[in-house]
Amino acid sequence: MTATELIDIELTEDERRLLFHGINEYGGSIQYKSVMTRALGLPDRATFYALIEQLLNAIGQHQPLSKLNWARAVLLTEVSWVSTLVGSGLDFATNFRDDAAAPLLRSVQRKINRHGIDGSLLVPEHVDEQG
Repeated sequence: MTATELIDIELTEDERRLLFHGINEYGGSIQYKSVMTRALGLPDRATFYALIEQLLNAIGQHQPLSKLNWARAVLLTEVSWVSTLVGSGLDFATNFRDDAAAPLLRSVQRKINRHGIDGSLLVPEHVDEQG
């Protein structure tokens, strides 16, 4: 399986909502930071926001993603939820309290790991603009 081959990961509705809300923060409370564009292997701000829209649509509509874009979706959610430097951190604006969000995020991490999805996918040889 390649980094760009589409795979469907079975997530619960709560897991899907957590990812959706985490990614959606980049269109809301999180101010754009170029470090996230670079971390995702993207060339510019416009491509970053196009990816955000693509991920929100796919996750919201239960569509499969590439391994690369699953890695991006989880990284974006982790950063938006936890980081006060480049994410929402304490201002994470969802209906998930920390005591509910933490086990959900861990469950998502375990599920993507079973598909061989990890941070190595974010290194340049795996990254392209589309994922």
